[in-house]
Amino acid sequence: LIARDSFDIAWQVLKNRSLPGVCSVVLFVSPTCDSICTVRIVSELLRQESIMFNIVPVYGYEDLKNANDKYVANRPDIRAVILINCGATLDLLQYFFGDTDDNQSHVIIYVLDSHRPFSLSNVREENRLVFVLDDHTMTDRLEYPESDSDDSELS
Repeated sequence: LIARDSFDIAWQVLKNRSLPGVCSVVLFVSPTCDSICTVRIVSELLRQESIMFNIVPVYGYEDLKNANDKYVANRPDIRAVILINCGATLDLLQYFFGDTDDNQSHVIIYVLDSHRPFSLSNVREENRLVFVLDDHTMTDRLEYPESDSDDSELS
């Protein structure tokens, strides 16, 4: 979970991982007014850094899965996926990459989503591939449960 005061660190990671001259960022965007405003801001920031990207509208979970299969899966040039107002409630690594040993570790997923609750698998410290950006002031007071060794048995 990335708090507001650390957004610049997440942005630096995205910039450092992007590939010059190659479309290495995909934005999956839900079709809402807030999402459209957000994608406008994010896309302008990406343009200013000369980071090439694709914008893909998604209308639900099945559409998100199909878009991932088409634009991200088995594409080593994709380094970042940005989910705008979608995905926070899903276990994203499991949803996108399943149980494969090669979980596309070259892809970092950024989540900008106002939907709650967050999937705990996305906000745990040991998850280094999903960055949930949270601008809520209550973040300092929220405590998420630690990972249990029994989590794998619940699947």
